[in-house]
Amino acid sequence: MSLLIDNQFFISTTVQLEIEWVLRSRYKKSSQQIADFLILLLQKTKIICERENELANTISWYRLGADFADALHLANANTEREKKVSKTHIMPSEKMNSRDSLRCKYLWWLGSLRHDLK
Repeated sequence: MSLLIDNQFFISTTVQLEIEWVLRSRYKKSSQQIADFLILLLQKTKIICERENELANTISWYRLGADFADALHLANANTEREKKVSKTHIMPSEKMNSRDSLRCKYLWWLGSLRHDLK
């Protein structure tokens, strides 16, 4: 027990993906329960999550219905490129809800990934 109390722990991006998968597939937890648990991890001072800001964005998108792995990959994508495109090409409509806005960004990301692979 002192191991948990006396030490800090690091949770890598890969482990974040595994946590979500195990809680969803093995323990049948809902996305809201998983999101709540991941928020608790972010709040603990003895637990350090890799790319905490990106994980926080992922959790927000996950709560809106995005697939966790897709949202995490999107959050970790090249943010400079995303900023340039969102200012010039995507510009979500004010009538667009958050989920649709996320879909636009995700589709852009997939399109740019396909273009980079050519």
